[in-house]
Amino acid sequence: MKTRRRMLLIILCLVIGCTIIFISGCATTDPRKTVDPTKITTDEVKIKTGRKDITVKLEIYEPKYLQTAKGIILMFGGTGGSIKPSNFHVREIDRFVELGYIAVLQDKPSNFWNQPFEFRWSKEHQADITKVISYLKDRYNKKSLFLLGYSEGVWSPAPYHLFHYDTSDVSGIILMGGIYLNAIQSGQINLFIKMPYPVLIVKHEDDRAPDGGGSGFSSNTQYYEMLEARGRKDLFIVKGGIAAGSIGPLDPYGPHGFGGKEKEVVKAVVEWMDGTNGMDAKEVKRIIK
Repeated sequence: MKTRRRMLLIILCLVIGCTIIFISGCATTDPRKTVDPTKITTDEVKIKTGRKDITVKLEIYEPKYLQTAKGIILMFGGTGGSIKPSNFHVREIDRFVELGYIAVLQDKPSNFWNQPFEFRWSKEHQADITKVISYLKDRYNKKSLFLLGYSEGVWSPAPYHLFHYDTSDVSGIILMGGIYLNAIQSGQINLFIKMPYPVLIVKHEDDRAPDGGGSGFSSNTQYYEMLEARGRKDLFIVKGGIAAGSIGPLDPYGPHGFGGKEKEVVKAVVEWMDGTNGMDAKEVKRIIK
């Protein structure tokens, strides 16, 4: 009888242990879609910053037939600066590639566990971006290169023009899910009104990311109205998808990360990049449903 009880106890412990491992594995699974090796190739490189032994990691995703690539997108993530699999642009990176672009994720510098917000405005961070752009231009010989920031990550590409007299190496910047109210109220936004290249702002109308007491969407429309971009400026307003009240305001799977509308948003952004060069100056407010 004791032997049977002992065996049942051992089996129960094994079942519980396997269940914990399974649940834990599910919780840490990379939520970005599986990259199809027949269509996409991947690479990882480390760029030396010139600051002692500090490096910046890049995750690179290329179309299988590289000669067909239309250009490069250098992407920056949200709070902390690390490559978070849950961020919109990381989840959807294979879709950007399948639609013709080399997509590159820039990680935080190796000396940071959690990159502070202020670092995005620093000459060191902007110098890192310059080195990465130079590396990508040399590697791929592509004229078209866009900077894309998601959430807090919009403040990596936004200051780029402040640190460079010549910005001809950038074809345009894409600001997704950004928050601008504090910059508007402090007057710092004046540094980002005259942009030397085309600018696309993308925001979900139900995005309620904390924004100084207001909705994140309202500051995007305010910034758009103030913006003076060379070539063109555009505002894409996203509707539908996952309901705002059903998920946290900063959850990347909700309106803040265009949850439920990922395919439509990526398609619209790619179409914008495809049509940027050579277009007459104009403004477009587009609704993505």
